[in-house]
Amino acid sequence: MVNFKLDRHTEIKNPPKWLLKLFKWICPESIEEGLLGDLLEQFADQTKQYGERRAKIQFVWNIIRLIHPYILFKNKWVVNFLNMGLLKNHLLVAMRSMMKYKFYSFVNVLGLAAAIALVFLVSVFVQNQWSFDQFHNKKEKIFRLSSRKVDPVSGVKIKEDAITSIPLAPALKAEVTQIKDYTRLASTNVILMKDQTPFRESLTFVDQQFLEIFDFPMLSGSRSSALRERNAIVLTQDMAQKYFGYDDPMGKYIEVIIKDSTQTMQVTGIVDSKADQSSITFDLLVPLMMYQVDVSESIFNTFGVGVLESFVLLEEPNSLNDLSQLMSEVVQKYTPPSHTKMEIGLHSLSSMYFETEITGNTAFINPQKIWILVAIATLVLIVATINFITLSTGHALVRLKEVGLRKTLGAFNGQLRRQFVAEAFFVSLIACFVGVGIAFVMLPLFNNVLDANLSFDLTWDSLQVLFIVCILIAVVAGSLQGIALIQTKAQQALRGKASGSLRAGWLSRILIIIQFSLSTLLIMGTLVINAQMEYVQNKELGYDKERLLGLSMGGSEDRDANHRFFNKYKNMLSQEPQIQGVSAAMNPLKEKNWTKFRFMQSNEEEENIFFNLVTPEYVKSMGIEIVEGKDFRNDEPRDSKSILVNEALVRHFGFEDPLNAQIPGKDFDTPHRIVGVMKDFHFSTLHEKIEPLIIAVNLQAIRSGISGVTAYVWPPDIYQILVKVGPGDLEPVIEKMEEAWGNMETNEPFQCEFANEILARRYQEEQRYEKITTAASVFAILIAWMGLLGVTRLTVQKRTKEIGIRRVLGSTELSMISLLTRPFINLVLVSLILAAPMAWFVASEWLQSFTYRIDLRALEFVIAGGVVLLLTLLSVGFQAYRASLTSPVETIRCE
Repeated sequence: MVNFKLDRHTEIKNPPKWLLKLFKWICPESIEEGLLGDLLEQFADQTKQYGERRAKIQFVWNIIRLIHPYILFKNKWVVNFLNMGLLKNHLLVAMRSMMKYKFYSFVNVLGLAAAIALVFLVSVFVQNQWSFDQFHNKKEKIFRLSSRKVDPVSGVKIKEDAITSIPLAPALKAEVTQIKDYTRLASTNVILMKDQTPFRESLTFVDQQFLEIFDFPMLSGSRSSALRERNAIVLTQDMAQKYFGYDDPMGKYIEVIIKDSTQTMQVTGIVDSKADQSSITFDLLVPLMMYQVDVSESIFNTFGVGVLESFVLLEEPNSLNDLSQLMSEVVQKYTPPSHTKMEIGLHSLSSMYFETEITGNTAFINPQKIWILVAIATLVLIVATINFITLSTGHALVRLKEVGLRKTLGAFNGQLRRQFVAEAFFVSLIACFVGVGIAFVMLPLFNNVLDANLSFDLTWDSLQVLFIVCILIAVVAGSLQGIALIQTKAQQALRGKASGSLRAGWLSRILIIIQFSLSTLLIMGTLVINAQMEYVQNKELGYDKERLLGLSMGGSEDRDANHRFFNKYKNMLSQEPQIQGVSAAMNPLKEKNWTKFRFMQSNEEEENIFFNLVTPEYVKSMGIEIVEGKDFRNDEPRDSKSILVNEALVRHFGFEDPLNAQIPGKDFDTPHRIVGVMKDFHFSTLHEKIEPLIIAVNLQAIRSGISGVTAYVWPPDIYQILVKVGPGDLEPVIEKMEEAWGNMETNEPFQCEFANEILARRYQEEQRYEKITTAASVFAILIAWMGLLGVTRLTVQKRTKEIGIRRVLGSTELSMISLLTRPFINLVLVSLILAAPMAWFVASEWLQSFTYRIDLRALEFVIAGGVVLLLTLLSVGFQAYRASLTSPVETIRCE
């Protein structure tokens, strides 16, 4: 037996004892020692590299993967359980029982199958998410760099960002020997021409060694030389087919328009981007040296401006904290003294996809969302399992004589339990096959809801999940059913008389309460999510988003040319009477993060303020209210020093008279003038509070004194045109806009979007989970309702003679319905009382992620309770009504 203490990793904690006991229970003694040693060593390494939480999750998954026939059949308890003669008998009895009682079999199988289908789909999704970035052979040695601002006195982290400066990685490579190689990634939107038709695409700039560090499959070309030349371009398979059809694109040329510059690029490689398995996404790859066409040379050589992501390949990923400290010391040589300390963080590629606090331009997901999905699927499975147990236990009275006979013939309690477990496993196995069929049918809808591209692959991991679900259902359901039956003595069982929990019915009542509590919890959660999403969609944002259209005008480094283009297009549209306003801005509505300027205040504190460069018509077109002062004049000169600020900025700096105040920048050379204060409006999502904002028509109004910029849009200039349309039909207006666009000298394709659609995309994640919880709630309540229908039918059957006697004695149909309905209504009321505080807590926690949110009301909880009560009354009342109409002569004769 292996000692559980990790001698070589004394600073690492052992896995929890329950995990070790689970391992010992599953794993046979013959291979336990060697296997446990490997698992503990892996746990120690992963704890050191990724943290204890992720190491525990991986340890659990490794144990689950041990549920393999090769391993299980070496375990003594499994061999003893699988007595083939008895097993064959148990399965035969189970099959006969299912055929005899078709209604209960149908309800059991359908309820379990629906839950198993959801579990299967969620397991496929979770496996897909955990597989992200795992195809890279050097994934354990690749790390993304982050720039971290720290208070030098307290050591408290102020801010950390994955967007780093261009010269950072080469500087670190030159001085840190542990760095074997590096690559950087930056993206921008460009125009590609095909048959004289412009298409807007995303272009990714990378270092030459990108394809050697990462293992994206090369379909054509060489990893080492594909990005060597300045005019080289590597296409993904989709892009190659889009622009070259089925012809071989290798060696062919394609025109790429970056800003005003037309570049002729030669195709040197075709690559599979692994879009469904990679957090690094791209369509077109070009050498990073081409990035100088997109950004200025000063940005290209400045440490203070973050514009791209940097990755390093380490020799060995050891002592990461020490390495991070060494990198931080190197960076301080190249950055000017500041009241904040700059540090460099290292983040493993293996876990980058689940990093939510430090994000860059790569794809990511909040792990909490995955666990929410798992929790929802688990709740539905629990409801279905309880439904199965409740029906099986309620139906157990029919089998009392069988149990009594088996006991009389010498059957032990353990043997009876194994029989019921085997029968439950047989039912759950059938439900698994049906559930997989349902999952196959539902997969396209599931993909649509999650915006995923999952395929129906019955991998060993998926089969393991299904096998584990079957075992859990069988063990829990079979054991509880067996316990309830075994409590009855043989003499009573032979006479069909129950005792213990089966007679008292407390087990069924507890299970019904739990089942409806969970179902009600899901319904209440769904109603809260729906209410919050309705609030998000209908909340006043501080500007008029209705009938507001946005379209990209592309970008040119010639600012005069940009303004001439805008003014010409605005003049064309001004002839259309339905158009009420045309303006332009630097930060488009679709950007969640607007550009920030960084400057030093006069009190030596660093400040970061959101900034947007606009045309004078912007505030009017957007419908933003001016609460103090005035708006820009329509003829505001482009060299104006006038700026507008929002109320949040006034509060932030404590201005008492904002129109006579100055932004307290230490190095601002020339004074600016605050001409007006805008009412706060939401330029970010409702997850964040409204931050201080400056709007100007002239970059130089606030530019002097700026020490850095968060360059989500660079260089600063107007890039998006906003068109406000008045009442009437929109289609003719859009046609006029497109016609005017066709008369402009531009390669930019005409692509306009409605502002409300752009804003709705910000909450796609929440909308997806709204659909999922709604579907899960429907699943859960239907399963619970079917179970209640079955239990009610059993109850009516057991009380058939009593119903006949009461009818003979003069009871009315209404009194009979009340008699049979009241106990179930009481159980449902108890479940509502239990579910309400749980739902209130869960809903409150979820709403905390929104800065602007609804107040929890009793209405959602009343509606959820009303739905559950209504379904209970319909199912129980219908059965009771049918029973009350049966002739007393027939019911009294019933045995």
